[in-house]
Amino acid sequence: MKWALVIVAAVVLTVGAYMPMISLSHMGLDLGEMMRVMEAFDGMNPGDLKQDMNLFELSAFVRRIDTGKMEGIALVGVAWAAVVVSLLRLWRTQWFMAACAAGVPAFSVVNMLLEQGFVKRQLADTPELARKVIESAHLRWGWLVLLAGVGLSVASAAVRGNRRAGGQETQ
Repeated sequence: MKWALVIVAAVVLTVGAYMPMISLSHMGLDLGEMMRVMEAFDGMNPGDLKQDMNLFELSAFVRRIDTGKMEGIALVGVAWAAVVVSLLRLWRTQWFMAACAAGVPAFSVVNMLLEQGFVKRQLADTPELARKVIESAHLRWGWLVLLAGVGLSVASAAVRGNRRAGGQETQ
């Protein structure tokens, strides 16, 4: 039971990393606003942004340093490392893997909130423009898949293995 739960959690987390996390709607910027945004973000053209972004692309849309690929790779790596840990019967390490699986999406959310503050500071002279840029990003259903994967990961860590006669836990 425990191994099956770990494998299902790894599959759900892997699929969740590729699902759309954020959708960018049309900002409705006039030419002057577009130029101001490009100036504030080192030449980034808001018109060139993808409409739907997964975890691998998530952080690139306003961040100066793109760590989106690293976040996605970290999540998928942790998910499948949990499977290996489970196969090696290192049950206590499952809690560490579950915490890491929860930490990667949490890290992305915190970074998105920090980036909203960065946008507000960069566009402080035009708060209406900052509001347009921030409100153009909408959460998508991919977060639900990630949360389900994190929940399964925590559940797999919480499930106890069967006890053998010698007191060791098995699957």
